[in-house]
Parts: sequence; structure tokens; C-alpha cells
Amino acid sequence: MHIEFIFIKVGMMTRLLNHSTGLNQHRNTQWTAAAPAMLIDHVLSRYHAVHRAQLPELISLARQVEVVHNGDPSLPVGLAALLQTIFKELQLHMEKEEVILFPMLQAGGTPFVCHPIAMMRSEHEEHLASLDKLAALTHNATPDPTACKTWRKLYSGIAQFNDDLLDHIDLENTLLFSQFEAPQQTHALPQ
Repeated sequence: MHIEFIFIKVGMMTRLLNHSTGLNQHRNTQWTAAAPAMLIDHVLSRYHAVHRAQLPELISLARQVEVVHNGDPSLPVGLAALLQTIFKELQLHMEKEEVILFPMLQAGGTPFVCHPIAMMRSEHEEHLASLDKLAALTHNATPDPTACKTWRKLYSGIAQFNDDLLDHIDLENTLLFSQFEAPQQTHALPQ
């Protein structure tokens, strides 16, 4: 089990690294010099509000697909339940940011802001693991060639949600949180 955990962890980090060196880095470059308040406003409107709209729709579509296509061997059994779990976890995460972390950051941070930031980073890793489960269950949001319109709409929405959440995590981890974390201290080795 320990080896499985290591492979999952490496897979998650590779996925985020690959994503952050690709398209979303271009999307987030406009925010590299943004003040924390501007970044937070952007996160709230572009990501938190969007996730809160996306996930209930995806859950509804997944339920429809599971009912209509019950018994189909290509049906992603448990997809609605997985999306519901992702929504609950993400809701809690976003509430912690909105109620605790973001007000601290908007006030300029405190010496203890590193603790909630560390918790949010840890939760980001959990969200990446959930995205990996979602990708495995939906074959990377690739519908069967015979999939109906609703199923295709569901997978298109899942692909968009995946990209949005990766962008969201990348923006917070690399641009917002880094403004409040102490630089890593390096110790020179004696020559």
C-alpha cells in the first residue's frame, strides 16, 4: 500500500507540474504581479463561483446518465457519488479560504498565516487525487463513441471542471500563497 501511495502522489504532482508548464501558465501570467486582494477577487469570481455552478450541474447530468444507461458496460458507475463527494470537499475547502485564509491575506497576513496556507496546500493535493479518480472513472472525460448527447455534455463539463480546478490550484499555490510564505532558506556547505 505504501508503494501505491507513492505512485499516486508522484502522479498527482506530475499532473499538476505538466499542467502548470502548459496552457494555464499562460492564462495565469496576467496575475503574476497582481496584489493579493486582486488575486483573491479573481479566485472568488472565476473559480469559487464557477465551481459552485459547475458541480451541481455535473452531478445532475451524472445521475441522468446513470439512470438512462443503467447496465451499459461503459457506464461510469459511481460517477454521481464521486462528483458529490468532490463537491462537498471543495465546498468545505472554499469556505475555509473565504472565512479564514483570504481575510488574513487581505489584511496583509500574520506570522501564523503559514499554517492555514499549509492546510490549503494539503487539501489541494487531496483535490488532485480526486481529479485522478475522476479521470480514471471517465477515461479522462472521453465518452464512448456511442454515448448520448447528455453523456457527452457531462464529459465535456467534467473536462472543463478539471481544467478550471487545475488552474485554480496552480494560481493559489504559485501566485497567491507564495506572496505570504518565507523564502526557502538554503544553507551553503562549507568549502
